[in-house]
Amino acid sequence: MKGNSYDPEIFQNGLVLVLGCYLSVGCGPIYETSYSFTAPKVSQGKICVSHCENTRLLCEQNEEIKQEYCELRTERTWKIGSDCYGYRPFCRADYYRCLIHYKNCYQSCGGTVESQDVCVMGCSIN
Repeated sequence: MKGNSYDPEIFQNGLVLVLGCYLSVGCGPIYETSYSFTAPKVSQGKICVSHCENTRLLCEQNEEIKQEYCELRTERTWKIGSDCYGYRPFCRADYYRCLIHYKNCYQSCGGTVESQDVCVMGCSIN
């Protein structure tokens, strides 16, 4: 029965088609969001914004400490041979969380925040 036989040419063509589709989707443009901050006009709003900036800096420092702690914990776990995860966890600071809080604080002080998506890789030139 020929229907169950393995044909390497069909397999190779199918593999090329699947990989081609995957790569064409994976090579599209990559965007990042850029933010523009306009400070409030009144002095009380500017004082409020400086509080937001201090809070953001503390948040970012806290994220760095959490990342360092995660890296130390992960390194110690790997050194004693206790591979609990089956893989090495990835530790990174979550600065995005700090940015969200900062934008909300900035706007509550009377400032404005505008966002714009900017192509950073794989951009087509028009």
